[in-house]
Parts: sequence; C-alpha cells; structure tokens
Amino acid sequence: MAYSIRCRDAGVECPGAFTTETPQEVIKHAQMHLSEAHPGKTVRDEDLRQLIQTTVA
Repeated sequence: MAYSIRCRDAGVECPGAFTTETPQEVIKHAQMHLSEAHPGKTVRDEDLRQLIQTTVA
C-alpha cells in the first residue's frame, strides 16, 4: 500500500506531490517541502494525516 499527499491538498498552489510506503514518511517529506519551498507556511502533522490518500500499489 502507498500513501500520498499533494501540496495543494494543504492549501498551497504548487504541483508538489509525494508518495511513500508509510504515512510517517509522507508527512516527513511534506513538512520538508513546506519548509523549503513555502517558508512561513505551516501545517500541523495531524492536519497532514487527515489529508493523506491511501492507494493500493
């Protein structure tokens, strides 16, 4: 199973998208991207968990 999130799911106009094997890993990548590409924008881990899409690979 794969877990994914898109930057725009968090309310940011950006084509960034991340897919990983675990929800924790996708949150880590999303937070790193937010801090680098969108300084000043913060999203709580709990909010990201609610936005994660689960897909069967």
